Amino acid sequence: MQRKGKIKILANCKCKDCPYCNCGLYNLQNLIFSLRIDKKYSIDDIYYYLLKEFEIIIYRGDLIDFFESLIHSFNTIKNICESLILNEVIKEKLLFIPKMIEKIKDPKISNN
Repeated sequence: MQRKGKIKILANCKCKDCPYCNCGLYNLQNLIFSLRIDKKYSIDDIYYYLLKEFEIIIYRGDLIDFFESLIHSFNTIKNICESLILNEVIKEKLLFIPKMIEKIKDPKISNN
């Protein structure tokens, strides 16, 4: 019974399409991203956390694919931005992209 209450953490939206919306998926993706970046969890740590806390089984390969897709998306954004004429403030804000990619690849890296 207690785990059903925890699932509500992921399915907590109030949108008009609820429960048929993608909000739960987005919340799960945000949780996985946060576990990797903020808590520096390994793929195995994330797998066991989701299994223990939510009884969700996500294959390790799917987690790796999720992070590889994020890296590819970040690189795409960076490449597009590099081809545009941007002001210095925006260029400076985009410097986080390579740092974020490194944190996704190796969450133990501490590069502020």
